[in-house]
Amino acid sequence: MAAGRYLLNAGLASVLAFAAGKALAAEIKFSDVVQNIADNTIVIEVDADDVLVFDGGNVDLGGKNLLINAPRLKAIDITVVRSFDPEVRPPTVEGEAAQGQAGANGGSWGCTTLKIGGLFGTITVCSRDGQIGQTGNTGEGGRQGAPSGKIVITAAAIEGDGKLVVIGNGQSGGKGQQGGKGGDGGRGANGTNRGGDVFCNGSQTPLNGGAGGRGGPGGIGGTGGIGGAGAEIVLSSALQEATRTYDTIDLGWLSSMEAAEAEKLASVRLMVAAPGGLFGIGGEPGTPGDGKAGGDPGKGGHCGGGSDPGAPGRPGDPGQKGSDGSLGPAGSIRFE
Repeated sequence: MAAGRYLLNAGLASVLAFAAGKALAAEIKFSDVVQNIADNTIVIEVDADDVLVFDGGNVDLGGKNLLINAPRLKAIDITVVRSFDPEVRPPTVEGEAAQGQAGANGGSWGCTTLKIGGLFGTITVCSRDGQIGQTGNTGEGGRQGAPSGKIVITAAAIEGDGKLVVIGNGQSGGKGQQGGKGGDGGRGANGTNRGGDVFCNGSQTPLNGGAGGRGGPGGIGGTGGIGGAGAEIVLSSALQEATRTYDTIDLGWLSSMEAAEAEKLASVRLMVAAPGGLFGIGGEPGTPGDGKAGGDPGKGGHCGGGSDPGAPGRPGDPGQKGSDGSLGPAGSIRFE
């Protein structure tokens, strides 16, 4: 009896061991293991009897490397894995570029060299009007987007009714700095008192105050940053028949793919692209420089009434938006 009980127990143990072995074959959801990060690499390794299941949704890797080693892959929904969210860019360069230099004030001497005939040489005189301000400085260029990490997928097969979309895109470039404010215009020279005799400095007519200088144009915004480099993507040769590769890819379309559009790609299980990052946006234009006041009128005197004040200067023109940056260099896709 003891031997019989032993044989019965041994047989039951064999059955339980066989059942346990079957139970070990599990479906591992990608969404449950994608946060397994070590040394800036997302590492997903699945046992030989298990299946890695892509269960839908969008996953941004934040530029990290991705290493998947799973004998079997299964896509049950549209799963989009991309290196970067294209809307997440490096920080915009802070502040604005330096303001342009102010225009010279109006005056009488020391501004411009004027030639008075060959015999009389030259003298230096000034316009009584204030001078226009200089253009604001150009903004600093935007920061370059970060490159994508490497993506390696080792598997013997991919199955299921869904689709796996892997996009090793570089980070979008950063926005350029705002252009500098235009320089302020110079102030017009003050008018002189009315004269007419030696006590009035020999002046026969009043001199009005000089016009105020116009503000300078705003500076040009900084050029947008260059997009980051696309990923190096390495896939198993066994996946090549089920894979379609793209040089460029519409991230918005993929993340909201309609069932009818997905049906057009029914034979494609794995869609892969390694585009460079999107271009950075050009910086905002610089603001106009301020116009300055005209000169004060000359006062009246015993020789007659005073003069008129100078006209105030107008504000400058706004600057121009910076040019956008360029797309990042594309990555590479190969099967091994």
